[in-house]
Amino acid sequence: MDAPRLLRITSPLGSGALILIGLRVEEEIGLPYRIEADVLGRDAKVKPSDLLAKEVTLKVVRNIDGTPVERCFHGVVTEFHRLGPGAARRMTYRLVVSPGIWKLGLKKNCRIFQDKSVKAIVDTVLKEHDHPAASWGILPELTPIPYCTQFNETDLHFVSRLLEEYGLAYHFQHSDSSHKLFISATSSGFPSFSGGQLSATHESPVFGDLAGWRQFNAARSASVKLEDMDKERSQPSVVIKKATDTRVYEGEPSMWAPGEVFRWPGGMSTRPELDNSKVLMGWLETASERFTAHTQDHRLTAGARLPIAVKAEDGSEETKQYIVTAVGHEAQDTSGLVAGAGGVETYVGKLEIRSTERVWMPEPRHERPEMAGVYSAKVTGPSGEKIHVDEFGRIKVKFRWDRLGKDDDSSSCWVRVMQGAAGAWGGAWFLPRVGDEVMVAFLDGDPDRPVVVGSVYGKDAKPPFQPGSNRSQSGYRTRSYKSDSAEDANILRFEDKKGEEEVLLHTQKDLKVEIENDEQRDIQNKRTTTITDSDDKLTLKKGDLSVKCELGKITMEAMVSITLKVGENTIVIDQMGITLKGLMITEQAQVMHQTQAPMLMEKGDAMVIINGGLLMLN
Repeated sequence: MDAPRLLRITSPLGSGALILIGLRVEEEIGLPYRIEADVLGRDAKVKPSDLLAKEVTLKVVRNIDGTPVERCFHGVVTEFHRLGPGAARRMTYRLVVSPGIWKLGLKKNCRIFQDKSVKAIVDTVLKEHDHPAASWGILPELTPIPYCTQFNETDLHFVSRLLEEYGLAYHFQHSDSSHKLFISATSSGFPSFSGGQLSATHESPVFGDLAGWRQFNAARSASVKLEDMDKERSQPSVVIKKATDTRVYEGEPSMWAPGEVFRWPGGMSTRPELDNSKVLMGWLETASERFTAHTQDHRLTAGARLPIAVKAEDGSEETKQYIVTAVGHEAQDTSGLVAGAGGVETYVGKLEIRSTERVWMPEPRHERPEMAGVYSAKVTGPSGEKIHVDEFGRIKVKFRWDRLGKDDDSSSCWVRVMQGAAGAWGGAWFLPRVGDEVMVAFLDGDPDRPVVVGSVYGKDAKPPFQPGSNRSQSGYRTRSYKSDSAEDANILRFEDKKGEEEVLLHTQKDLKVEIENDEQRDIQNKRTTTITDSDDKLTLKKGDLSVKCELGKITMEAMVSITLKVGENTIVIDQMGITLKGLMITEQAQVMHQTQAPMLMEKGDAMVIINGGLLMLN
């Protein structure tokens, strides 16, 4: 019964179990195809589980030059609809059939790829779904992408937008038992149409012709300019990366408006190896012209290249190379359902076509996810390292949503760290350490441009000054590098409790203060300085030292000795007494000079002179 039919189906239910009576196929370069197949079941007990996620082959069979030619559509049943009784009292079902990459749309993921080319990424994702490897056509040089994020996207959306970013497109090639994913960068990489040259006409079609030929043109901007910032720098006015492309064809300047398409960010900071301007300009050129037609030739497929002879209104004909970018197939076959009753067999294909003389790029339909808000991450680094940073002060992090990343220095790209103040003039500088929880935002919402905007405390990293009991305290506490003890730290603490205000400065080892000019201290009460071990040294390289006690006394006490020295003259006070040495020693009292001791000795090796107005010796 199936042999003479226009439409045929092969399914897991076996030969003749289903009769294909209607077929609608939408196939377009860069999109998964969608097939709606209306079938009659010879067995009323067909269940969804009999067909869902199972492979089927749908065929349109037409005679060309007296020979039956099959056009196969192979795919996976992704939807099952029970429509009710149909012709010949059989139950009617509608099957939605999709390509194998349909499975990629069932899985959402958040992950990071590093130093992998777009080809390697796509191949990896396909392999994860046990999908046959894609066939890659003509490609530009695809260097590794430094950092590429998939965030809350289905694998299908992620792969599609990645291909679009690089101006790559895919289509499918069908056989009786399979379909193959084919990816290429240019229309020249797509396969040639097996039917050879076709003619296009405005009249009703005969087999092999394209009828209802229509041409569409639209004015587009003639230039594209993209700018972006070098992610390793901070001054956009100096380090902007630029890319520009201009496209005007001779003889049709009116089609290209003088306006410029400007885009920020241009994507060069995250895709430094990609000429984004050429991709965007290519899409503008693609959108500037297209052709439509309908046909009875069921062999035409999305992605087919072929010569078309277009007949003008004056009867002239011009042959050029074209590419079929989209096909809508519609077919109906109700023949032979009821014995002795007639039936209908129809087929029409609706085409969208573009000239290969113009640059062709796939339409960018899949946008990058926009990262709104901030995201928690953990600072990472090599095993045993407490602080991991590069020459620009950037760190590595592992996001909470990254299930595949490792807790080491390979977890992310280098991420810039926001400071309270930063510039060529100076600024603040605090680095999060390995294990810290940080908050990460994304420049322009781009998942490939993270920046750390702050750190937070938590159960395993409590605030340093016990805010529950010491809520009036604030300040800084930094643990000694490579120490596991919380007691090893430098501290600057502020106590703001009324009546107990205090500033505590604690250094775990040394304190160095450098003052380029003057220092002035005003102390309203007392000052106490205690040196527990070692020495206290004060050096004046120039100038005088003055110590003045306006009210009170000065006490200097030493266990061993006190020495005053000027040149070779000294006064030494030790536990044995006081020793004065000098080139000349002068004692002068305004009223009285009294010397008293159990024994007094005055000695002059050369001479002793005692002189006074009245001399008394006893």
